[in-house]
Amino acid sequence: MILGCQGRAVVDTNAFRNEIAATKPGSTITLQVLREGKSSEVKATLEEMAATKDAANRTAGSVRGSSGKFGMAISSPAPTALSSCRSALRAGNK
Repeated sequence: MILGCQGRAVVDTNAFRNEIAATKPGSTITLQVLREGKSSEVKATLEEMAATKDAANRTAGSVRGSSGKFGMAISSPAPTALSSCRSALRAGNK
C-alpha cells in the first residue's frame, strides 16, 4: 500500500495519480509503502507509458484492465488494509 510520495502523505488517489502523471519520465521518486505490516521507503524510476492500440479510445480518468490513462490504476484500500496500516503506525513501524 502506498502511504506517501516524496515525503507527502497520499490522502487522495486522484491527486497522487496526477502528481505521478506530471512527473517527467526518467525521474526517480521515493515512495513510502506499507508491506506486511511494516512501513518502508522504496525508490521508483518513472518511465513513459508505451502507446497501445486502444489508447485513442480511452477517456480522461477511465481505467481499463490493470492500467488507466496514465499507465496505472489506483483505488482506495480495502477496510482490512486500512486497519492493518493504522495498527502498524500505532505500533511505531515507521
